Amino acid sequence: MTALRSLGRIDEALESAKKYAEVAPHSAGAHVEIARIYKAQGKMEESNAEIRLALEKDPGDLNALQLRFWPEDTSDLHTVNATIPELEAFSNQHAENPGVWRSLARAKLVVGRADEGVDLLKKAVKLRDSDDDLRSELWAELAKQQRWAEIIEDSKSLGDMNKRDWKLRWNEAEAYLGEGKQTEARALFSAINFDESLHVDVRRRAKRAVQNLDDPTARAALPGSPEAASAAEAKSEG
Repeated sequence: MTALRSLGRIDEALESAKKYAEVAPHSAGAHVEIARIYKAQGKMEESNAEIRLALEKDPGDLNALQLRFWPEDTSDLHTVNATIPELEAFSNQHAENPGVWRSLARAKLVVGRADEGVDLLKKAVKLRDSDDDLRSELWAELAKQQRWAEIIEDSKSLGDMNKRDWKLRWNEAEAYLGEGKQTEARALFSAINFDESLHVDVRRRAKRAVQNLDDPTARAALPGSPEAASAAEAKSEG
């Protein structure tokens, strides 16, 4: 469906999306795709109706929330900020769904309300604790803010990290590195490198990370390393 739409074969895409919606009546994604096709045709009333249907089936569908509440230009901070109250009201109406808080968190992060955004991601994670993709988004944001200790604390609550998504394991390794605990970071990156269940590219990245820990020049580029901190300090003084 998406491929057909991207190729400009709109009528075929619409027919395919409608057929999928019939065989998968609970799919919010099918209605999101129909909405996008109608939008491409300039049929905004029909598009909005499909978005409403999508959100009725799944109030937390991120794509439907994006189409319903977010402006097309997400770099326009004023416009994004102006949409937050309506998105927040919708989130409160569907407070049991982690997707609404995830979308609201993203909006607040876009406009620079970082602490609020992180708190909302944490709220979403609590509602769906087993969702590694959601938790990895939280940890990635914590990493941006160099809140390494919070990542480590959360990782300790998850049991065997080897059973979790590799992105979480990578975030955990970087968090230990950020805390200056290179021995722990090396062990975690090594575990990823030797995990044959992971894609070869992921394992190669982990191997390079281990090698970089032993290379003072490369180590300066790693998050939280003493070399990186010294370089940043020298730059600010310059």
